[in-house]
Amino acid sequence: MIRLLAVDESSTCTGLAYFDGSDRPAWTRALTPAAGWPWLRRMVWIAQHLREVLALQGVTEAPDVVAMEDAVVGKFASTAISVAECRGFLLAHFASMWPDVRHVTISPAKARAAVGISAFAGRARSKDRYRQVAMYLGLPPTASEDECDAACVGLAALAKLRLERWEAKAG
Repeated sequence: MIRLLAVDESSTCTGLAYFDGSDRPAWTRALTPAAGWPWLRRMVWIAQHLREVLALQGVTEAPDVVAMEDAVVGKFASTAISVAECRGFLLAHFASMWPDVRHVTISPAKARAAVGISAFAGRARSKDRYRQVAMYLGLPPTASEDECDAACVGLAALAKLRLERWEAKAG
């Protein structure tokens, strides 16, 4: 039974999906700070509310794994830099909360492959498929794009962890 917290990181809205031993998220949330705040204030707000959400959901122990999508340079390098900054901030935050938790990095191509689309599919097609998969997993139609993204990152992370177990058994 793997407890996994999947994160779709951003300073404008961070999506969370928590898997508690199942292939379906036990819950999802979107953490959205005020738009006019400076970057650091938004990230601190996300970190504080992350702790509150975990407590409200009854998560009292560290998950086994925290999964986050990797930052890659796509159309705009500035987007990759922004995502990388958020990733670094949240990784440091998770390390302070749970020093021994395992961190798994999921490439965007692996997240797309986990839901059955090409690594070269455009953003709009990827987001549509992520929403379809999220609905199949039981997320409500009102789930944010970031919650859907986090759920798909979680699926990709679970697949990666299963593959590692199979490879270890095969020796």
